[in-house]
Amino acid sequence: MDFIRKKLDNKIHRNRLSGRSADAAELYRVKIEYLLTLIFAYLWNKNSERINAESKKEILEGERPSMGHLVGFIRHLDVDEEFSDFIKVFGSKKSYTNFRNKTIGHGYRFDSDLFMDDISTIYEQIQNLNNPFISRKIRMVTIENYVDSNSIGTAFSADSLEPEFFSMKDESQSLKINNTYIQYEDEYYRITPFIQIKDEESIYMYCNYNRISGTFVYNQLFAYNAQITMTWGEFKSVELHRTKNLRTSLNGTISNVYENNYDKDSYIEISNEYINKINDFLLSNQSNACCTIWGFGGVGKTATVQYVCDQLRNRKTAQFQFIIFISAKDRQFNPVKLKGEIEPTTDRVETFEEIIKQINLIMNDNETFDVEEVMNVKEKFLLVIDDFETLERSEQKKVIEFTKRLNVSTQKLIITTRSSHIIGEEILMDELNKEDTCAFLYDVIKREHKNYVFQLDNLYADEENKRKIHQVTSGRPLFILHLAYILPQKGQEILNESLLNGQSASEFLFGRLFDYIVDPVKETLACLVFSCSSNSLTGELELVKLLKYNDSNELDYEYEFDDHLNILKKYKLISVNKDLDTFSITSKEIRMRVEDKILPYLNNLDEKKKVLLKGIKEYLPTSISVEDAWSKYLKDQEEYQSVEDIELSYNRLLTRRGIPVGTRLRSLTNYYNYLKTQNRQNRSLDMLNKVESYFEDPTYFPYYILKAQIIAEVKKDTKEALILIKKQVDKQPSTKDYLLLCSELIYYVIEDVAKMAEEAHVKYNETGEITRNEYKKLEEEYKKEFQYLMETLSTILTEYLSTVKDSIGEEYSESFRRLKKNTRKLVMFLRGTNIFPEEEKQKSISFVTEFFETIDYLLDEYFISN
Repeated sequence: MDFIRKKLDNKIHRNRLSGRSADAAELYRVKIEYLLTLIFAYLWNKNSERINAESKKEILEGERPSMGHLVGFIRHLDVDEEFSDFIKVFGSKKSYTNFRNKTIGHGYRFDSDLFMDDISTIYEQIQNLNNPFISRKIRMVTIENYVDSNSIGTAFSADSLEPEFFSMKDESQSLKINNTYIQYEDEYYRITPFIQIKDEESIYMYCNYNRISGTFVYNQLFAYNAQITMTWGEFKSVELHRTKNLRTSLNGTISNVYENNYDKDSYIEISNEYINKINDFLLSNQSNACCTIWGFGGVGKTATVQYVCDQLRNRKTAQFQFIIFISAKDRQFNPVKLKGEIEPTTDRVETFEEIIKQINLIMNDNETFDVEEVMNVKEKFLLVIDDFETLERSEQKKVIEFTKRLNVSTQKLIITTRSSHIIGEEILMDELNKEDTCAFLYDVIKREHKNYVFQLDNLYADEENKRKIHQVTSGRPLFILHLAYILPQKGQEILNESLLNGQSASEFLFGRLFDYIVDPVKETLACLVFSCSSNSLTGELELVKLLKYNDSNELDYEYEFDDHLNILKKYKLISVNKDLDTFSITSKEIRMRVEDKILPYLNNLDEKKKVLLKGIKEYLPTSISVEDAWSKYLKDQEEYQSVEDIELSYNRLLTRRGIPVGTRLRSLTNYYNYLKTQNRQNRSLDMLNKVESYFEDPTYFPYYILKAQIIAEVKKDTKEALILIKKQVDKQPSTKDYLLLCSELIYYVIEDVAKMAEEAHVKYNETGEITRNEYKKLEEEYKKEFQYLMETLSTILTEYLSTVKDSIGEEYSESFRRLKKNTRKLVMFLRGTNIFPEEEKQKSISFVTEFFETIDYLLDEYFISN
């Protein structure tokens, strides 16, 4: 007899006295099925490790057992034949199971007196067996606390329906909190998780369980249609057999014993995307024997792959005969500490030899360094190497060579790593988004800190708090767990800090990150940081290229530079805005660590480059581009640097690809003006040849104006300059450009006509080098040139100026000013020359004066007054 049967007897007695036969019969049914469950629970606790694997497998696979199944389970577990007579009763033709199947299972009327008599007779038959376990008084205990080496709880006696206080000296804490035990023959036997007592009214008996999740479904004995669920870790991923080194699951899969990196279901639900990818690789992929799962620290790589391994071990049918999880992890971040702490790990492997020995220990029961023995295994196996990047490079290479020998059909290898060096198929694990981050945090808080759920609901009412939660954790499950631990202690203010900036978290995430990056990429990262201003995390990509690749052809380095940026983006060290051609360092912490560990890579770079870069950075805030800032910096440095250094910088700047055309022209103008101050203007002709291809746009007329100026001043060839300008005028450009070109045309016509007239006069009148006919021919040539100018000015008056009045804007200002200036020169030239007949001369002066006054009026009307 025990407390529960005593309670049931009382209820049966009251119902029979009240004539409620159906209720009494139902309670008899419950009493018999409870007794079956109690015996099963007692025997499982006592003998589960004493039965053979097949019997244990049959029991554990019975997730939804019938009464017949329970009798079979008891038969397997009754090693000492304590219940042989009981089993015979339930095995007879008049047994309860047969009666139940024929009556309750087929619509028998509970209110029948015959039913009442039959089921009570069956129970009396069980009572008359005089089985000690059934007949003796059994005390039941639920443990609620453990204080000063004492197990504290509530006792339920067969002699009383009132619970009693329980306390027992238990230095080894053999009785577990929230577990229910029976005291039989001076021993305590655990009947949890099959029967669970919370208090005298809350008594639960299991009806089914899930052997993957360890979740049990219970019926409440003294309540109508009431069910609850509870999860028990020992029944999660249950095993047939376990030793120190290996375990065998119900489906026959053999694996090594390792500590799981997860104990919650919520993140696994969120990460189904990655679970599906891993399963596809393992069960469907026939192209690769190896898969690399890589991502930043704390995103759940280890937890996810362990979860997949557990799923495989608990499937109905084995997919792999062996699953071997090997960890190279030498440290881990403990989120259940106020500040988070890095803790060393144990049982890690450090060499390829240790990996092979572990594989052989599990698969061949022989801890030898024999690769051939591994390769000769016929059964399918899955090998996982966790934190692969912590192995020495030489050991990594041995593993990579090993992967080349794997049979894609029967041998699979999964590698987890923070390094982007991919072996086989690639699965990149990323951080959680905002919604998944908040869902995961809520689930953990609800499980671990129920009293804080109300405050969390209030936090979630404000979307800004959700954004902060995602920001401070970066969506990494490890740091979401950390936040779940410290949020109830520190409160909402912790959301204004970054959990990743703590010393331990920072070291865990970034401490070794730079070891995974090859030197050329490290140099690029150093250039990125150096290119940022002192208090900024952003910079211009062109500056970085300038610092690292200044002397290289862009076509040679562009692909390499993009590749380096992609690697740094994968490691979440930078982000890139291609539209703006800018970058951002992910955090101040990363910048500080780069400055400590990587900036020495800049020692290999030219000091002059670094000086130049610093100068450019000063001008960037007021410039439209890096090259524009460079041009301004060079202009201001002309007095302070050597001619050779200034020329070299101008050459580098002017021959760079992709510079805005206006910046290149402005730099070319500055360069030419600088050469004139140094009496080295002849060198500008070489530069014209170098930059000509960058001004391929035939409509970019300002370049040709500068080119004409250089030709006229350096080569002293106004004729060539004039021809160049005339070609541009004849292209019929826009009004603004046409006016600008015509102002230059006036200048070069004056220069060339005066020069031709002077040359003709000297050669004919003074030296006699030419004949009168040749003189007339020269005279006709410069008059024709002058006539071309007059016609052009007339076109401006009649066609351009008459239509431009309503659309004159500031962009015309320079064209009008230069036109006015050179028109004044033309008037003065005409008044001072005698190369034209007087009547023709006066007519030209009158026309040009009218032209000048028109330009002057427009200037005054539209620009000066404004």
